[in-house]
Amino acid sequence: EGQEHIYYLTGRRIEALRSSPLLERCLDLGYDALLLTDPVDEVAASFLTEYEGKPFRSLEVEDALPDAREDTREKPSELAVFLKEALGSLVKDVRLSTRLTSSPACLVGDKEDSSFAMERILRSMGQTPPPVQRILEINGDHPVLRGLERRLADADRAEREELKEYAFLLYDQCVLAEGGQLDDPGTFARRVSRLMDRSLAGEDDLKTP
Repeated sequence: EGQEHIYYLTGRRIEALRSSPLLERCLDLGYDALLLTDPVDEVAASFLTEYEGKPFRSLEVEDALPDAREDTREKPSELAVFLKEALGSLVKDVRLSTRLTSSPACLVGDKEDSSFAMERILRSMGQTPPPVQRILEINGDHPVLRGLERRLADADRAEREELKEYAFLLYDQCVLAEGGQLDDPGTFARRVSRLMDRSLAGEDDLKTP
């Protein structure tokens, strides 16, 4: 009731789709969504227009849900500006999200952009998918983003450079959450190790009498 579209997500594994950040607000609104895991579903979905008067709509699209762009009309926060500067050409934009409830961030695209599922199909066929700049949506209420914002407020130039590590880690986590493929898994692993090392070193300092 009250659902004007037929929402769907495509991917390889049903477990991954069920835990996708893109589903969070959809489920909170009480909406149903189709979770499609067959490789042919991604191709078929591009030809589907409507069923019984209800249009099909992918949850990977930036304005998929009602009022999903409400907060993005506001002036970008300092954190959003920082993340966009840090990530550069990796993302088209960084915006506050209304679709996230428990995840710190997610990646969404324009209606014309290819999905992560389509990129996997192209790679499996030996083709290189065209580069796509997605939009990074951030959950301003998430503890990770709040902590990063606090650190950023008092950071000098050197500290801001260090905080960029978190920007790239956040982006890579979003790619993995949607079943995407990292361009440089080795760099991701080293970045995680460095941040773990700093965190554990800080705990050791606190324990030192």
